[in-house]
Amino acid sequence: MKFSRRFSLNVFRPLIFQQYLQVFCKQILLNSFQKLTEL
Repeated sequence: MKFSRRFSLNVFRPLIFQQYLQVFCKQILLNSFQKLTEL
């Protein structure tokens, strides 16, 4: 039980991290694009 729980955490953590990273990158891209259009 403990092992499977740890295993599922190890599997899901990278996925969540990946999603956060994608959102973060999109936000940065949007911000930089807005700054470019302002110039």
